[in-house]
Amino acid sequence: MREKIIHEYYNNTVTFPVKESFYSLQGEGHYSGIAAYFIRLGGCHIKCNWCDTKTSWKINKNDFLTVNQIIKNINSQAKIIVITGGEPTMWNLSPLTKILKKRGYRIHVETSGTYPIQEEFIDWITISPKKKSFH
Repeated sequence: MREKIIHEYYNNTVTFPVKESFYSLQGEGHYSGIAAYFIRLGGCHIKCNWCDTKTSWKINKNDFLTVNQIIKNINSQAKIIVITGGEPTMWNLSPLTKILKKRGYRIHVETSGTYPIQEEFIDWITISPKKKSFH
């Protein structure tokens, strides 16, 4: 019982800057056309001119959601969760991906590849290299 209380407390205190989350079909790559639930995290240090989600670069204090809030917001039957950004790997994704894996989701991460990737709970990584890296 004590472990469950500690686990619940942890999931209610660890936060991520979620810019948006939505159900859609994967639009590119190997899983193109497959249903997925996307979680777009805020923050990006590269800021490419051609970025199609510049609104994800800046993080506001109101963007932060707890792990439990993020999970409660998943409103789709999709079995794949895509964590994208901004640059999602600038965050330690393990607190979120660990729970998503326990719930039976496949975890995909879309990244620029400029940060180390903690692969423990990630099933698929899409890397979109950038011209310059500041990390």
